[in-house]
Amino acid sequence: MIAEQTSTAYAPFGLVTRAAELDLETHTVHTAIGELRVQTGRRDRTDETATLMLHGAAGSWTTFTPLLQAVELRGDSTLDNLVIPDIPGWGASPFPTDAAHFTVDHVTRAIAAALRGLGYERWRVVGHSFGATLALHLAAIEPRATVGLTLVSPTTFGVFDAVRHPSAALTTLPAFVGMRQAMQMLDWHERAGRAVVRGLGRVGFMRGLASPLFRHPGFIDGSVYDAIAEEVRPHAFTLASDAAGMYPAQSLWPRVTCPVTAIKGRHDVFLARDDLARLAAVVPQLKARTIDDTGHFAHVERPFAVLDVLAPAASSR
Repeated sequence: MIAEQTSTAYAPFGLVTRAAELDLETHTVHTAIGELRVQTGRRDRTDETATLMLHGAAGSWTTFTPLLQAVELRGDSTLDNLVIPDIPGWGASPFPTDAAHFTVDHVTRAIAAALRGLGYERWRVVGHSFGATLALHLAAIEPRATVGLTLVSPTTFGVFDAVRHPSAALTTLPAFVGMRQAMQMLDWHERAGRAVVRGLGRVGFMRGLASPLFRHPGFIDGSVYDAIAEEVRPHAFTLASDAAGMYPAQSLWPRVTCPVTAIKGRHDVFLARDDLARLAAVVPQLKARTIDDTGHFAHVERPFAVLDVLAPAASSR
């Protein structure tokens, strides 16, 4: 009964910041572009397929903890063999020493190397926002190892266009254009920029600044806004946007051979209206799902609905 009541609630969980509370273990994996901090857990030795979870810009591994709490509350085994890295430049994973290595390809290959270093040769991927771009690239360059993708609010073609032509995107994705301009301004002095954002968070302004990301910002737990304030990294966000703007999706994503499910919140301000249709035209085997009354963070706002999408993929392994 508790599970049923909670599953219908909006944003039922806050973020968990201590890995041990979710029985996760923290690892530091050395890769070609630097150290990668990774959380692992729920190892099932009968199935050596990893569940890789890739967060978006202005996030860390903790953004997936509402989804993990939903799994625990249901008491099921939908998500096993968890591997949840902090993408380089966010969380506890340092920005690459060589900025030339901060590309979609370099970062994705480092993550694949980390997976193999942890003993996995196959994986299914849950990618949020920018993490969805990384997930698609991983599937394109590792088609045999990637068995399935679930993309949550995949910031793809609309954002790519907005980076290339920001003036034109003022009418299609004004929230993204505004955020990118703000990040570019703060990137002039990274340390001062991050200090400004953290200061705004401490005095309560982050709830207002980040409110466009959520359908009902007043119901989002304060820990989510605290995490956004902590993980806004102007330099990493700016370079990630630049990398997305140069990414050759049209030539690479037709190579994706695994089943793909793309989830969009009906009120997501970071996805253009035709994003999922354009994605379906390029990515084979893509199915699109829309979750009502939800913004850009479906795994935070509607974790049980996302879990319902993940369950069939897990059972088909």
